[in-house]
Amino acid sequence: MKKEIPVILCKLEKIFPPAFFDVMVHLAVHLPEEALLRGPIQYGWMYPVERRLYTLKRYVRNRARPEGSIAEAYIADECLIFCSKYMDDFETISYQKPRNVGYSDEEAYGVDVFGHGVNFTSGYEYQYVYDKKEFDQMMWYVLNNCGQAQKYIEMFRDELKRKRVPNIDKDLQKEFQTWFKNYIMRLRDEHSKEIDEDLFSLACEPDRRVGKYSSCIVNGIRYSTVDRDSNKRTQNSGVMAEGEHASKVIDFYGTLKEIIQLDYNSNDNLDGRSVILFKCDSFKLDGKKKELKNDRFFK
Repeated sequence: MKKEIPVILCKLEKIFPPAFFDVMVHLAVHLPEEALLRGPIQYGWMYPVERRLYTLKRYVRNRARPEGSIAEAYIADECLIFCSKYMDDFETISYQKPRNVGYSDEEAYGVDVFGHGVNFTSGYEYQYVYDKKEFDQMMWYVLNNCGQAQKYIEMFRDELKRKRVPNIDKDLQKEFQTWFKNYIMRLRDEHSKEIDEDLFSLACEPDRRVGKYSSCIVNGIRYSTVDRDSNKRTQNSGVMAEGEHASKVIDFYGTLKEIIQLDYNSNDNLDGRSVILFKCDSFKLDGKKKELKNDRFFK
């Protein structure tokens, strides 16, 4: 190229007008020689140097003493960066919030399932749940995973044992919501101090108009539904949850289908009590054939 570039430029002069041949075209004469002397391009790349010189040039306030202005501004900038590393309450140049940042509101409610701390990102819509079986499964999953409702579950379980019910687990899942609501209502009418607004809202049935999202952030991790991930390069629809199977605690793996928000409002005013559920398709782990199974349960 070093030998051929002069001939190439002479041929170009026969085609293009003189205004075409500026300093950038003439630079092609020197590039082969620089490549031989310099080697790889990263060792002679001037863009980082030019950007840094532009930053230092902006430090100048006294044009009569540019070196002193740059030195003072550089020291002040280093001091600010050093001090900002010890300030976590607000965003600075050296400390910025991570991309998948959430929030925690566990202390705002007396019931742990209401303090989920989920940050929704996209895909909001309201839908009415017409299927009563699916709605009952959602309510039972919330109650069964609520720490404040465990003692009431044991009370109802003991009551079923006294009645000699053959299948306690099935009746517990089917009838506990009604029993729990009536029991809390009775204690509330008696002005019991055991009942607060959070527990009363949990006992009342949630609104059948549920909110559905396509993406959310939980504990610094981003989750997306399968439909949303179908058009994305990065996949965030995989989930894992611990569960019991054959008297053993194993890990269940699956894909996220829906992100559902249940609103627990004991009155007409929206008091912000909600529970977030993940509707998933889990993989069948038992047997020789590994396949995807729609178990209709909420994770």
